[in-house]
Amino acid sequence: QEVSSSTAVILALDIGSSSIRCSVYKEVPVNNNNNNGGSGNPRSYQQGPRVELINDESFAVRKIRTVEPNTGKIMLITEEGTNLLDEIDGIIDECLEKLRNSFVGEMH
Repeated sequence: QEVSSSTAVILALDIGSSSIRCSVYKEVPVNNNNNNGGSGNPRSYQQGPRVELINDESFAVRKIRTVEPNTGKIMLITEEGTNLLDEIDGIIDECLEKLRNSFVGEMH
């Protein structure tokens, strides 16, 4: 996949009940060569760009309980005593660091 340090990216953050996940996507232009999207099927027609995962190396996961069992209440302070917002910030930093490292590896 062609990705450079100037590529705009989309971070997808998934906060589940037992983990926080962050992945990186990029926009990919859709090439519609004719009015019906190329297949004759109106459901296959796409307007504008689509997104695709940049690479698996940029994916980050933290196993951490974010919801109280039986109540469904969000735990702002985790069982480990950390702040949930700090955990979210950390997973984003980890994901971006992995993305930066993938560019450094390509430059050498």
